[in-house]
Amino acid sequence: MIDGGTLAAAGLVNLADQSLNLHVTAVLNKAISQQVGGTQVGGFMNTALSNNQGELVLPVIVTGTFQHPQVAPTCNRLPR
Repeated sequence: MIDGGTLAAAGLVNLADQSLNLHVTAVLNKAISQQVGGTQVGGFMNTALSNNQGELVLPVIVTGTFQHPQVAPTCNRLPR
């Protein structure tokens, strides 16, 4: 758990060659979400990265190695 949210990961971490292949989801609680702009765009549209509790959900894929991780957004459908 991180202060102000949670972090979950599923995938593979290879200790032999130090490679990473993970799907990671960070969920920022409503208070932190409001500090970084909230779940509204222009005051009226919900962002694609919010859930029904007003939290921001950030799904990413982590690949590469321990020394050179590569983080990229994923297009997985978010839970509502």
